[in-house]
Amino acid sequence: MKKILTLLLLTISFSVFTQIPTYYNDVNFNQTGIALKNALAIKIINTHITNLSYTPGVWDALKQTDLDPADPNKVLLIYGWNDSDSDITNDRSRDKDQNGGGSGVWNREHTYPKSLGNPNLGTTGVGADAHNLRPCDAQRNSSRSNRKFENGSGNSGATAAGNWYPGDEWKGDVARMIMYMYLRYGSQTLPSGVAVGSSVPSDSNMLTLFLEWNAEDPVSNLEIQRNPILQGLQGNRNPFIDNPAFATQIWGGPQAEDLFGNGNGNNDIQAPTIPSGLVASNITEVSVDLAWTASTDDTAVSGYAIFSGTTQIGTSINTNFTPTNLMQGTSYSFSVKAFDAASNVSSNSNVVSLTTTPGGTGNITATELFISEYIEGSSNNKALEIANFTGNTIDLSSYSLKKATNGSGSFTNVLNLSGSLTNGQVYVIAHASANSSILNIANVTNSGLMSFNGNDAVGLFKNDILIDLLGNASSNVNFAQNVTLQRKSSISSPNTLYTVSEWNTLTMDTFSGLGSHTIDSGTPVDTTAPSAPVNLIASNISQTTVNLNWSASNDDIAVTGYDVYQNEVKIASVTNTAFTVSNLVDATAYNFSVTAFDAAANISPASNTIFITTLPIPDTTAPTNPTDLTSSNITQTSLDLNWTSSTDNIGVTSYDVYQGTTIISSVSSTNYSVSSLTEGTSYTYSVKAKDEAGNTSASSNSLNVSTESAPSNGTTSELLISEYVEGSSNNKAIEIANFTGNTIDLSTYSLKKATNGSGSFSSVLNLNGSLANGQVYVIAHGSATSAILNIANLTNSGVMSFNGNDAVGLFKNDVLIDLLGNASSDVNFAQNVTLQRKSSVTAPNDVYSTSEWNTFSTNDFSGLGNHFIDGGILPDTSPPSAPSNLIVSNTTETSVNLSWSASSDDTAVTGYDIYNDANVIGSSTNTNFTVTGLQVVTSYNFTVFAKDEAGNLSTVSNTANATTIDLTAPDPVSVSVSNITQTSLDLTWSSSSDNVAVIGYDILDGSSVIGTVSENSFSAVGLTENTIYNLSIAARDAAGNTSISNLVSVTTLALPINTSTILSESFFESGWDNWEDGGSDAFRYSGSRSFEGNYSIRIRDNSGSASAMTSEIYDLSSFETVEVEFYFYAYSMENNEDFWLRYYNGSSWETVATYARGTDFENNNFYSATVNLDAVNYNFVNNAQFRFQNDASGNADHIYIDQVTITGKTGASSARNAFKTSAVHFIRSLNTSESYDFKDDFTLFPNPVSGNFVNIQLQNTDSENISFRIINTLGQTVIKGTLTSNRIDVNSLKKGIYIIEIIDNQERMIKKLVKK
Repeated sequence: MKKILTLLLLTISFSVFTQIPTYYNDVNFNQTGIALKNALAIKIINTHITNLSYTPGVWDALKQTDLDPADPNKVLLIYGWNDSDSDITNDRSRDKDQNGGGSGVWNREHTYPKSLGNPNLGTTGVGADAHNLRPCDAQRNSSRSNRKFENGSGNSGATAAGNWYPGDEWKGDVARMIMYMYLRYGSQTLPSGVAVGSSVPSDSNMLTLFLEWNAEDPVSNLEIQRNPILQGLQGNRNPFIDNPAFATQIWGGPQAEDLFGNGNGNNDIQAPTIPSGLVASNITEVSVDLAWTASTDDTAVSGYAIFSGTTQIGTSINTNFTPTNLMQGTSYSFSVKAFDAASNVSSNSNVVSLTTTPGGTGNITATELFISEYIEGSSNNKALEIANFTGNTIDLSSYSLKKATNGSGSFTNVLNLSGSLTNGQVYVIAHASANSSILNIANVTNSGLMSFNGNDAVGLFKNDILIDLLGNASSNVNFAQNVTLQRKSSISSPNTLYTVSEWNTLTMDTFSGLGSHTIDSGTPVDTTAPSAPVNLIASNISQTTVNLNWSASNDDIAVTGYDVYQNEVKIASVTNTAFTVSNLVDATAYNFSVTAFDAAANISPASNTIFITTLPIPDTTAPTNPTDLTSSNITQTSLDLNWTSSTDNIGVTSYDVYQGTTIISSVSSTNYSVSSLTEGTSYTYSVKAKDEAGNTSASSNSLNVSTESAPSNGTTSELLISEYVEGSSNNKAIEIANFTGNTIDLSTYSLKKATNGSGSFSSVLNLNGSLANGQVYVIAHGSATSAILNIANLTNSGVMSFNGNDAVGLFKNDVLIDLLGNASSDVNFAQNVTLQRKSSVTAPNDVYSTSEWNTFSTNDFSGLGNHFIDGGILPDTSPPSAPSNLIVSNTTETSVNLSWSASSDDTAVTGYDIYNDANVIGSSTNTNFTVTGLQVVTSYNFTVFAKDEAGNLSTVSNTANATTIDLTAPDPVSVSVSNITQTSLDLTWSSSSDNVAVIGYDILDGSSVIGTVSENSFSAVGLTENTIYNLSIAARDAAGNTSISNLVSVTTLALPINTSTILSESFFESGWDNWEDGGSDAFRYSGSRSFEGNYSIRIRDNSGSASAMTSEIYDLSSFETVEVEFYFYAYSMENNEDFWLRYYNGSSWETVATYARGTDFENNNFYSATVNLDAVNYNFVNNAQFRFQNDASGNADHIYIDQVTITGKTGASSARNAFKTSAVHFIRSLNTSESYDFKDDFTLFPNPVSGNFVNIQLQNTDSENISFRIINTLGQTVIKGTLTSNRIDVNSLKKGIYIIEIIDNQERMIKKLVKK
């Protein structure tokens, strides 16, 4: 885990142990490989003295070990990473008591899945080892399932191959848990069985993946928190948490953090102070509460061990503890010791002595079995207990229980008993679906008779004769509902008459007494089992045997012996507290436990379970000795050794290389390069092979080698080729050396290439410049690696594209003076090698001779750039050491400071070259440099090379990465607001500019961000009406720099008052209803062409106002919209003939709606129409009028106007209407067989209605499922229901116009309803 946790329970926070726990005092840290692995395995196996139960033991343990330091009410969840998003499955923490199964809870994650174990780990022993268990979101646990681990990055989840990556924060935790499981349980939990990846060379069972995770993700404080708590609970620790470097010592791989500092840490040997003030309270028959004053420690107190006498009975991280399962009327002495993380333990606290309260005094002999307890609890929590105090074991086959239901007078439900019941014991019968607290005690379950209620009598029968009774078989009165009844201890015989005074009554769901019973007086029967043996440990583990020892049990009378169990199977009974197990199999896992028994055959609970793995048969066979040891590439200071590999019965792990009698290296390959030798000196070499067990072979053959002698003085007559590089890809170079004693003008020299043995030198490279005596000139391919290019004097891609079969010659004045290869042969002479001219060669040679050259492996450039010959002065060819610790500081927008640790050189370092990527950007004679002129928010990769006076360059320093920062905020913008409504408004602003880039704009109300956009506008919605908002815009760049615009204060519009006023309703049943008769072509008509009732107004022809009907005068000045709703019938109108609705605006008439035959209506049909006008587009005056006017062609062209309603509206009711709408809806035809006659099918009266009810009369329907709804002018349903009678309650309706809709199974009928 890479997150740093502040411990809540253990105040330990460090990167290196300030003390090594005394737990490891008997482990030799100087061991490596299998020896250290076996030592740690024996340690954690032998100290694993307590086996936790899976439930509740592991639950309780995880609620201590994995507490969230930030919130002690929560546990941290493995694989999680985020508590703040909407996905609960990736939560990193959760309430510690929110555990179980389902969604939103945590459960127990087996990091090493049970099913991947061989055999399956199960949920006891191996499967309940809390070192392998962590809290995890239940759904994420299910997603992991038994997927194997695989490498990845980021957060946890399935990989592309279907495996599992635990996440960057948790991978180290996982690695260390898997290593623990491997050492603890051996072949049952191999690392190779739980992950995918390559194995380490020394152990095919361990994967490099876990070694990498262990090194990359250091130990977290949460892991450190777990270890001492689990030591207190189980007895053992995970050594890879205490010191991850153990993994490197055992298996190699990347170096993990060494928290023990190779064993040289400052050990904590100071114990905590003694706990004081130990007191006891709340003493019962079986328990007592203990409390004490906290101890102190030089580092921190990790917890407390609680003792009964000399036996440890528990641990606590708090200053209180409650011992349970005590014996009644028994004396105890308790004390407490404190311990710290280094396992230092204080002396005993004061001793508190006490005696538990007494229970019953014994048991007399009863004449017969009787019912001793009755439970009638919640749901199916029902049970009966039968007690035997007859002095004999009773055969239950002659007994039965019977139930009389609800006072029926007869016992009809029967449960026949079976088996036997010993004296002093009880027999419990429970409902099959009862609580687990009952079922764990029950001898038999039943769902028939045991489904009794509190008024059902229950009898105990012997040979079908009633001997004991609860309740009255002939009464259904509740006698024991939702209670527990316990027979008083004074009652020693059954009773065929239920007597209340014989029973103690307890509250519902009290099960604490179930499973035991006592009666007064008499000689006691021993029914008390011994206490469990404790402190079971294993010692002297060999390949086939192990010694077991444990602390003695206690008994109310006496312990007579112990049963020893191996893998849950009893293997022996002994009378002492030790046993030696034999006939075991080597390298095999076993578990052992012990129970105690007394003379009455009472058996104690099991001791702690211990787990051991027998030792493997040791490997004593040494590898064969290496052979054919040879040397090559001998120089003044180095040489190469090679040999033939050894064999071994298991496997060779390494070779020790000897120089004389001294081991100079251990390698896993069959070659080694010796360096740092002295020129002209003789050496003797030999090699020995080793295996994993440390067996060492006999020595190889002995090899005597002499290094080349150092040069003195000498010269050459001519330039010569001193080195040839033919490496991978374009890694090609030629080095020319000058030892003539003079500076040479290179313009008379050239290099030529003969391709593929062509016989002619066709590719030519003419040289230029000069070459000083004792120096070399390097020509390289233009695309060679930087290690070559940094040395090259000249680059070329023609001649320098040679291959291993292309001859290369050095020419002077076009005459060949030195040659590599054969110009007339295409045979490879030097492919994928580096050739260096031997120092004994002091003249060029126009015939290639292999004896003049030393051969080195591909891409060996270490000698390029320098050369020497025998008899010459040795030049300075030693480069400085690489600069180290290159760091970046004081980063600005355009500059950074670089600093590094100084290099060293055999003569002197003269300066440093500073690079950005492959480009030199400066030089310095100091160990610091300021880089300027950089670009803002740009990444750079800096390196440094050291150089000396001879021009030798060091290898490159570490790379220091830097990204310049952005400190400049964007320019502020200017913001404006528009389109303000009650709940919304629009903001626009000018574009901002930035030195890098503006990435977005935050919209602020005051200091709160209400939106973020990348464009220059924003619509704020969901606002509150009539509310002030203080708005501004923050322009933001990628670096988080922001600038704030001008502040705009805006108040949203207030909601208008919502009114709707009916100005007139005209049905024409009693007259013109305030409409004016236009003249001869307007007529009040009575007949079937009227829509509502009998009357309507007929208008005909096109006689102007004479063909019209005109309304009274209305004052419309206070309204926002006006709605005109009417019904009409067309008769004999010709195609395209029309009629109008007109409006008088105080000065003139204007047509606001036109209805034409063929477009808007057809003859012989009824229609409804609605016209909406608004005050924005029409002049609403106080003397407004409306007019219906026909524009036909003759007296036979009729329009019949009926049921005209004019309504004025303001507020929300008006906002729904557009500037002008005119909608026409077909209603029915008058002269077709499908004619829909509302007067026949659907009658509504009274209408208008002023009372509480409106009557509905339906014709021609047989439907029994008729529904209705009433809709207001806003289109909202205000009343709906099923029509169960002929009237509808409309008392809740406000005054206004509504639509009533009647729906049966076949059709939908609509009428207008007016409420006055």
